[in-house]
Amino acid sequence: MANHQGAWKNLEDAVRAAVKFRESLFVITGTIYNNNALELPNANEAHEIPTEYFKIIYNLKGEAASFLMEQSTPKNTDYCSKLKNISTIKTKVSFELPSLSNSTGMATNLGC
Repeated sequence: MANHQGAWKNLEDAVRAAVKFRESLFVITGTIYNNNALELPNANEAHEIPTEYFKIIYNLKGEAASFLMEQSTPKNTDYCSKLKNISTIKTKVSFELPSLSNSTGMATNLGC
């Protein structure tokens, strides 16, 4: 999955569109490597590429929407189909994420 195209790009466009004057949104994004990490094809050095990417979007009220996309996510996938509970992402990362709760309002603001 290239982050500058397809579902990931559409999600980023939705985040930019959801930002309103004097109403900030915050974003946490990152990569996930699991035991089945993929290798970069045709590389002359050892590389691992992420198996998944996540993005958590939230506001100062703690309302959030979180998304999880696999490396194999097809370009024509609707990013809203990748909406996941924050607790799912928390189980996949090795660091602590802020205490946030999924909000249907935030998902709606992002076009879902």
